Amino acid sequence: MGAELVATIAYSEHLGGHRACGSSRYCEFMSPTAVPESRPVWRRTVGAAFVGAAFVSGASLWLTWTAQQLPTICPAIYPAPASCAPDARFSPAIWGTLVIVGLFAALVAAAATIHHQRKILVLRSLMAALGIAAIIVPLWTLVSSGLSL
Repeated sequence: MGAELVATIAYSEHLGGHRACGSSRYCEFMSPTAVPESRPVWRRTVGAAFVGAAFVSGASLWLTWTAQQLPTICPAIYPAPASCAPDARFSPAIWGTLVIVGLFAALVAAAATIHHQRKILVLRSLMAALGIAAIIVPLWTLVSSGLSL
């Protein structure tokens, strides 16, 4: 910072001894030795990551509720197994929806409130958990009625 300030003052003196600009940020921009601020890569990709997380969450919820409505193949025995009940897939679909929506809400809340060095670790962890949940929840919904993979 000190070298940039000295370069700014020297450049200002080169212009006639007065400041030819209104703000120090503009002067730093105009100085020949000023280095532009570099933003970390993750800051530039956070918006795209949230769009991706929203897409993955939405696709997972769509698959979950589509799988919940699929017909169930059951053996022709009496009494029918519990997995052949009409609402066998409903409970896992509800719980899975709560997990995915909760993880996405935690991701948004963490991005908005955490302002320290652990932010990137928290966001990566929540994104990983959301990705894993997006895969497991639709499969759990299908398997809950006896479908074997």
